Amino acid sequence: MTFSILGHSERREFYNETNSIISEKLRICLEKNIVPVICIGESLEDYNAGKTLEVLDMQLKEIFTSISTKKTVVIAYEPVWAIGSGKTPTADEVNNIHQHIKDIVQSTAEIEAISVIYGGSVNCENAKSFFQQTNIDGALIGGASLNGKDFLDIYNDFLETC
Repeated sequence: MTFSILGHSERREFYNETNSIISEKLRICLEKNIVPVICIGESLEDYNAGKTLEVLDMQLKEIFTSISTKKTVVIAYEPVWAIGSGKTPTADEVNNIHQHIKDIVQSTAEIEAISVIYGGSVNCENAKSFFQQTNIDGALIGGASLNGKDFLDIYNDFLETC
């Protein structure tokens, strides 16, 4: 199975990748039988202003409008303010956001197989708390993947909670 990460925060920031570009890439991935991993998330300013769901709704609706597929689609919720910062929202907060993401995608598009994973400073100290949540289907591991032991610990935490 081949995967492709779409809309990572660095692509959005440094290459001006918009939601419409991500939507087009999504269509291409689905046509080519590539599993898309679509990154969405809010800035610290939006998070502090209580606009997380509003920002995610806008991103999801613009990306998923007119999408219909029986293929697997993965969404990675990665709050931009948490990436590489060592700061994370609580596991309960992420769990509720993931349920909201699933609800919005199901009301916007016809997708039969959706997984929502978390990516935002996941490490061997906090991974298990995320994996124990019912709406968190996995993780998009960044910096912690650079250390083999840390990555293996995260992997084992995932296996323990499945």
